Amino acid sequence: MEKTNKNTSNKFLLAVSGGVDSMVMLHMFLQAMPTEKIGVVSVNHNLRPEGAFDCNFVKQYCQEQGVTFFYKSIMVQQYATDAKLSIETAGRQLRYKAIEEVADTYGFDTICLAHHADDNAETVLLHLARGGGLRGVAGIRRRQGRYFRPLLKYSKKDILNYAEQNQLPYVEDKTNSDTRYKRNLVRHEIIPALQEINPNALFAINAFANIAREEDEFLDGLADISFVHFEENSATIPLQPFKRLHPVLQARVLRKIMRKLGYFKDVEQRHVSDLLKLTRSTNGENKIDLPFGLVARRSYDLLTICPMEEKIPQIEQVLPFMTGEFTLGEVKVGIYDYPPALPHLKIDADKLPLGAVLRNRKQGDRFAKFGSGEKKLKDYLIDAKVPQHQRDTLVVIADENTVYAVFGLEISEKVKITQDTEKILYLAVLN
Repeated sequence: MEKTNKNTSNKFLLAVSGGVDSMVMLHMFLQAMPTEKIGVVSVNHNLRPEGAFDCNFVKQYCQEQGVTFFYKSIMVQQYATDAKLSIETAGRQLRYKAIEEVADTYGFDTICLAHHADDNAETVLLHLARGGGLRGVAGIRRRQGRYFRPLLKYSKKDILNYAEQNQLPYVEDKTNSDTRYKRNLVRHEIIPALQEINPNALFAINAFANIAREEDEFLDGLADISFVHFEENSATIPLQPFKRLHPVLQARVLRKIMRKLGYFKDVEQRHVSDLLKLTRSTNGENKIDLPFGLVARRSYDLLTICPMEEKIPQIEQVLPFMTGEFTLGEVKVGIYDYPPALPHLKIDADKLPLGAVLRNRKQGDRFAKFGSGEKKLKDYLIDAKVPQHQRDTLVVIADENTVYAVFGLEISEKVKITQDTEKILYLAVLN
């Protein structure tokens, strides 16, 4: 087996469970570099009684070899229940988090995982069965950020042979034979069935993954997302430039956006398909729920992917109409008797009824847009392509159900300025 470069200045943190794969990886590093460049972390998932024993086995071996050892305990079952995840997904998320905490705290540059060629083939088949895209069937990457998988080119058979030749001790995880776990089902039933069709099935799957990885990287380079506007936890996609892309690149752009938002795992083809349907919808507005607590909202020519927010009950706030600056809910507005240095609307103050107030819109409101006839305010907002989630925050000037102005948008024909106007007021949105 290949050896890691002895001259590297990196410090390596090895994730070691005590199984044959990770024990072979540890032995390989011990043969390749001084122990002060190596650290070992063992994670107890608390899913089986033997978990603590396995971690202690690794600890004792490290003490014998003079290697720094770290122990982490994670409560996978509780997390899976609380987050409504499978045991496998919950375990992976918590395990990676625990390992990264050790690496960050103690200054390890590279995290080493003991995945091998059989693991890669299993991953490809699992992603294929779940409906993953090209990136999913590209399998496991040997180097990915701070992660390094030195055994990825070797088969399980190679690893067992190495352990036997070097008389390495290791423990057996009994859950590895439990086919209730999807990966074990693939390992013990599906891959053997494929090997009956082709004895070299593992090699063929890994070769396919390599091709998929190269094509995935090429297509990723073509998927330009510079036209997408990103904020802290959301992305807004203008649909006109998006629709000009080839359908293959549209799907690629959506996946790339999800990765930039921080969602690297468990984005399946069905989620991408749902997003594509939303972009092609003929309705002006629509939305779909996504995993990870996200929602995708189509508002005419924009698609926004953002965290799902709890609906906040609207506070009914009514203020008497007068000059000054006022806050209604999330919006601050100003009414001035002079032109402000902001975009503004102008109205004839004398045409407003004495009972006019400032408020948000409500059921039954009607509005006669400047230069047009009267219609429901809701219909006007739809025609103006105001997104659904923004309509309830708009501030209006109204008397009963008659709306005379919508701040930031339009005034009513009923308060327009003419040559006979004596008093002009200026309306502006301040935030």
